[in-house]
Parts: sequence; C-alpha cells; structure tokens
Amino acid sequence: MFWRTASQNIEYASRVLGDHPISSYTAAEAAKFDDWLMEQGMRMETRKRVFATVRAIVKLYISEEGLDRSKAFTKTYFPENCVEEQRQPIPIQSIRGIQSLCRSFDNDMRWLIALISDTGMRFGKAAGLRLTHIKLDAAIVHIDLQSHPRRSLKKRGSQRLISLVGGLLWAAERPTDTSGDIVMAFPSCCNERGHNANSASNGLNKWRH
Repeated sequence: MFWRTASQNIEYASRVLGDHPISSYTAAEAAKFDDWLMEQGMRMETRKRVFATVRAIVKLYISEEGLDRSKAFTKTYFPENCVEEQRQPIPIQSIRGIQSLCRSFDNDMRWLIALISDTGMRFGKAAGLRLTHIKLDAAIVHIDLQSHPRRSLKKRGSQRLISLVGGLLWAAERPTDTSGDIVMAFPSCCNERGHNANSASNGLNKWRH
C-alpha cells in the first residue's frame, strides 16, 4: 500500500514539475505543486500527506546518493488554523439514482459501487472483500471486514462487522451468485494475484460523471 501511494505521489510531482535532478527543484516549484494538488480538489490534510511522502523519498535519495540537501519541499507553508469548508453529504436522491443504475448494469464493478453507497466503507476496503467475508447465512446479514494478504487494514478499528439491509443486501448477494473457483467478491478490482482498486476507482469515477 505504501509503495503504491508513494509511486503515485512522485508521479504527481513529476507530471506537474517535470522530471529534473532533485537539487534543481525550488520552493516556488513546490508551491506550484501544492497549487496543483488544491486544483484537484485535495483538502489540506491530504496535501500535507502527499508532501510528507515526497519529502521522505527525497531525503532517502539524498542520503543514499550523498547529494547536496534540497529543501524545496520542506518550506511549503500550510496554515495551521485554516478553517476548510466541510464536505457536504451526497444528496439521498443522487445515491438512489446511482444504486438504480448499478442494478441496471448488474456487474461486479456496479455491485461494488452499490455496496459502498450506504455503508461508508472506503473503496479500497470494499474492493478487497473475499466471498467468505459476506455472511448471508448469519442471523443478521453482515460483512465481516477484516485484513488479508491482498488487502490490509491500516487501523485495528477498521476491522468490524457491517450489517446489510435493503439495497445493500442486494449488492452483497450478487457476488455470491458466481460459481467456480472465484475467491474475491469483486475480481475486477482484487484477485489472488494483486489489488487493482486505484485503476478501478478511476474508471468508475469516469462512469459516474
């Protein structure tokens, strides 16, 4: 997970600033990079995490190669007391519309969207569910969200039981209708060879818009 996130953040920086020697980057370019992140809709806390990753990689590379220290990404100002506009909830009409479209398409990618539409599960966590994590035979039908080798959970509190009713129950029942040797609930996003939630998320975002 860290490697994938680090690679993505470095790719962002290279895309915006160009692929140049580390010592050539300036504080002004770092500020330009932050402006670009803001234009992508990233909140301040997310931007701070991106910069922390880039700084760590730059520091490691400088240490390993014995280069002159670059402080370009260490001087970017993030206001500590900035009050950000709180993200508004998605209107219930929009959620119901998405769920209706998911029923129409009726494939594993749309089951996934319908499943997370009301549970509050993060996309990556839901995408990594195994069929055995969906407990349809329990007294209260639920998802047993837990870690496994192909999808870890960052916090112990992320491991939990999520009850399923209504449209969510429909979404959870669909993966179990598959036959054969399929282990993962959403094989287009995650299978026994690896986790591909990022590209799946990008594709679904384009479909949603």
